[in-house]
Amino acid sequence: MAVVEVLVFVVLFTLNYAYGIHRISEIDEVISRSRPVKVAVIQGNIPQDVKWDKEFQEGTIKRYNVLTEQALEEGHAKLVVWPETAVPFYFGIDIPMSLKVLNIAKNNGIYLIFGAPGLEYHDSKPFYYNWALLASPRGRITGVYAKEHLVPFGEYVPLKKLLFFVHKLAEGVGDFVAGDENQPLFEVDGKKIGALICYEVIFPELALNKCRRGANLLVNISNDAWFGDTSAPYQHLEMAQARAIETRLPLIRCTNTGISAFINVKGEIDGIIPLNRTGYMVKEMRIPHLQSTYVEGRDAIAWICVIFPVLVILNALYDKIKKSSNKDV
Repeated sequence: MAVVEVLVFVVLFTLNYAYGIHRISEIDEVISRSRPVKVAVIQGNIPQDVKWDKEFQEGTIKRYNVLTEQALEEGHAKLVVWPETAVPFYFGIDIPMSLKVLNIAKNNGIYLIFGAPGLEYHDSKPFYYNWALLASPRGRITGVYAKEHLVPFGEYVPLKKLLFFVHKLAEGVGDFVAGDENQPLFEVDGKKIGALICYEVIFPELALNKCRRGANLLVNISNDAWFGDTSAPYQHLEMAQARAIETRLPLIRCTNTGISAFINVKGEIDGIIPLNRTGYMVKEMRIPHLQSTYVEGRDAIAWICVIFPVLVILNALYDKIKKSSNKDV
């Protein structure tokens, strides 16, 4: 019996390995035929303790402007990406500062994706959002994405009426409103872009939804400065790699203090800006048209992997109980 089990394992392992080699070869061929798009990511590396200081607003935008111009001198990118809340003011409310950001896109003739806190009034009531925005080369906002999956006890208080005391205990807890799951995707020269803000990239269903709605590319903007010099930024990056593999979509990751990276459809890192560095990176990203088994079947394979061992265990327990009852007889 043991020999049969070993043979089954060897056959399954060999088939899986052979399929992997074949599939990667197919993917490489599709990638080589796809047209590249030049993209730049900007890592501002703004310290968390000054990020929201009003006196540093001008300096923050100036730093992003200088880094963007340096990146464009190296290679004129069509799309430039800044991190989550790179713009440290309510975009559209502070008009002079908002215009400065739009003029950066207009003066350089680029599409610019950037993060900013958002504020809208409905019936005189304020609604706060964590936004990713797309500015066009004409200096106009052509896309707005409000973060769907907010951080509990960070961006909002769950069960607010019951946990009314949390705001007093934890300073800085936000009161943000979550965006809808069917928000329009960004569009740049016919390519559709699905935005993921911060830890949204750890949730497979969010990337899956954008992929099924026609996204050709995923962009994850984040501010990992909260994590400091820990393993968290590295873990966050690895989760982003998993989303690229699952959806077979290239992923651009742009963070405030790092780790910013270009990730291809195989989950490989094609370029990186290390942690706690100020800088930029320009890359020709290939955006192939690929289909993913995960996108088609979602978690079916994962559930099979969970259910099958459970059935094996139940079967073993049944055999054990059956043998025990036979001995008693």
